[in-house]
Amino acid sequence: MIDRLRALDPRAQFDAELATPLTLARYTLASNGTPYGLAGTPAQFNARRPGAVTHLPGLFLAGASTRTAHGVAGALASGRLAARAAGTYLTHQPRREALTAGAWRGAASPHAT
Repeated sequence: MIDRLRALDPRAQFDAELATPLTLARYTLASNGTPYGLAGTPAQFNARRPGAVTHLPGLFLAGASTRTAHGVAGALASGRLAARAAGTYLTHQPRREALTAGAWRGAASPHAT
């Protein structure tokens, strides 16, 4: 396919990357190399997954392993939540402390000891 695209526009530059389930398991610690994030088990849903807001000011999470759900739809939803939280953080100084202080309040944190 890349060869066909190059034939259409020889100036175009392309990068190709290949990942197998073994690659995903090794580099992302995904269960059995699944591309969908954390295992979709009852023990790893809702409050047991990290939300968009973290305990570190200005650090927001998005992706298939966050609280919204696994897979593409979950990753898209988490991106929207993270963008909204980041926008609030950047535009509302008093709200920053509330976001970071209450990031895990009422929810089980993966960082709790």
